[in-house]
Amino acid sequence: MDWKSHPVIVALTSGAVTLAFCITTVLPVWTKVLENRVDEYRKEVVGLKESIKVSDERSLYFEKRNKALLWDGSISKDAPYPKGFNGVVIGDPISKVDDVYKGAKIEKKKGWVSVDLLGKSEAISVVAYYFDEAQKVNHILYFFRADESSPLKDVDGRVGPSGEAVLSSLRNNYPGSELKCDDDEVRITCSMRTSKYKFKVTSLTYHVDI
Repeated sequence: MDWKSHPVIVALTSGAVTLAFCITTVLPVWTKVLENRVDEYRKEVVGLKESIKVSDERSLYFEKRNKALLWDGSISKDAPYPKGFNGVVIGDPISKVDDVYKGAKIEKKKGWVSVDLLGKSEAISVVAYYFDEAQKVNHILYFFRADESSPLKDVDGRVGPSGEAVLSSLRNNYPGSELKCDDDEVRITCSMRTSKYKFKVTSLTYHVDI
């Protein structure tokens, strides 16, 4: 028997051919497959990052919008007073403040009375009621919350309803009324006059007058 035809030699030779085939053909192909998969995974990662970015932006938008709606919703649509603050209105006796705000910190001065509502209201921190010689309320000044602990402080740091929300509410209540706005680059002041009331909206205050 020729030594080349010996079963052991044939088996070894066959294995060598197979090994050579794996090294020269299969491994390069498999490496290319892996490289393609890596590229695909990279693209997936980029896509996921983009999706997360879009999701974060949408979440931020809706958070801002939700906070804005919560604040803007603090303005009544059927009365010229913030929601929950029609207990004392223009023309009421100033003594009514004590009855309406029992338990609140009330400071009385000549010509006006202030009520500290910090911790008691999500929207308003202080209300100041001014009265005339007849002891009747003739002017109300609402201070919207501007403290860091405000639960409705939005992501841009805005506190209080927007001036647009206040004016929109007033226009809905008093269509056809006069409106004037001044922007001095520090704050926007909008004044509105009706047959019965005068209103003035500044950065964090809301005035009701007769």
